[in-house]
Parts: sequence; structure tokens; C-alpha cells
Amino acid sequence: MLLSPLIVCNAVISKASEENIKDLTPLKLQKLLYFISGRYIAENDGAPLFAENFVAWQFGPVLTSVFFEFKGFGSDRITRYSCDANGIVYFPNSKSKINELFFSVMHRQFKKYKKFSPTELSALTHADGSPWFTTNCNGVIDNQKIYDYFKEHPDK
Repeated sequence: MLLSPLIVCNAVISKASEENIKDLTPLKLQKLLYFISGRYIAENDGAPLFAENFVAWQFGPVLTSVFFEFKGFGSDRITRYSCDANGIVYFPNSKSKINELFFSVMHRQFKKYKKFSPTELSALTHADGSPWFTTNCNGVIDNQKIYDYFKEHPDK
């Protein structure tokens, strides 16, 4: 089941708040989403988490909808949730069987990467042979590349 990147952002922002993570900037959020999505794709037989694809920008993989939602924070900590035009905030349903894999992956990846700085996470996405590394600047990162990479690197 495909989830909205902005709804997943809200789950990550909530988790960061619960764990008192003070450096959840737009850059760090983007990279956490990438690692969550990559592991999800690898564990879900190649089925993506999002309908939107990541794009290879200078500082790593980016979901453009997330960029535009949170760009006003610059390099500062994100201090609000994403909401719709009516100001309503949405979250993934944690009680839904369909979302079990997503929440399992999100919690594991968050635990693994939460202590990394935004810059360190960006550097991790730039590894030789990574989907970002093998995609032209500003190009769409193919989900098959993400699947293959995360399948070959179960530590990511």
C-alpha cells in the first residue's frame, strides 16, 4: 500500500519528538525517509512505500513534496507537522495490519540512524554504487535501483 510522503513525515516527526531528537532538520528528515523507504522496498519484494520517487539532488535523495513542505525551516529543526489545506494533520494508521511492515521498518531505521547528523546521513547516501551515486544529478532514482541496493546491503 502506498503512503503519502507527508503522512510518513508526520510519523517520523512524532517519533523524533517522542525521543527528544533536536536535530530533525529538513535534510535529516529527507535522509531518514530514504533509509526507511529503501529498507521497506527491500522487505516488501520491491513494492515502493511512496507513489513519489526520490530525485538525486546535490545533498542526496529528495522527495520534492517533502522539500517544498519543509523548506522554510532551512537548516533549522522542524517544529511542526505537515497538514492539509484545512489545517488537518494526518498520520499512518498504526493499528492497520497493512501498515505493520511500514511501522516495523520505520522504528528499526529510526533507531539505527537517529544519532547521525544531517550531514553524516547525506554522506551515507553518497556511497559508491548507491542509487544516488548511480543516478544523474536531478534525475529520478529508480525504485529498482533502491530495491537492488538495499537487498545487497542488509546493513543499510
